[in-house]
Amino acid sequence: MRKIRYLRKRRYRDRSQYLIVGLGLLIAFYFLILAGVQVNSFTNASFNDVEKVNGSLAVEGDWDKSSLTMGTIIDKTCGEISVTVSTNQNPILYSTWRYYVYKVSASKTPIGEPIDSGVIPPMQGNSSFTIVSTKVVENGTYQFKLRRPMGHPGNVEPDGYSYIWSDPITVTDCTQ
Repeated sequence: MRKIRYLRKRRYRDRSQYLIVGLGLLIAFYFLILAGVQVNSFTNASFNDVEKVNGSLAVEGDWDKSSLTMGTIIDKTCGEISVTVSTNQNPILYSTWRYYVYKVSASKTPIGEPIDSGVIPPMQGNSSFTIVSTKVVENGTYQFKLRRPMGHPGNVEPDGYSYIWSDPITVTDCTQ
């Protein structure tokens, strides 16, 4: 009978080759499973069909370098008083300018709470806007008070804002 001799290399083959091939197959299988999970998982993204959002975003205390001045008194009848405000060359882009209407005493001290209030809309540079109050129902002296945005230079009051007062407006034609 003939004896088959194996080569020494084959006979004492290193068993680590099986381990390397097995580990490679395991890693490939792992990446295949990981890719399948990623393809089928949720993205947690919110989708909607809104193309345009109306509104504005402003940071509290942010001032856009705009400035307003009180203009002339337009109307002073019972039921309606109005005054113009004008911007400098800087437009009002996102600052909030609020106005209040007060009934004032002879010494220009406000009497009670404001009778009317509102917000000045965004304005272009070197333009004017008329503030109208329709809440005047009795004879007396009234004044508009403009609240500057936080950060605007001026005489800052304890609440952190500075203010501009209009000239006194005297209403005398209300029937009581």
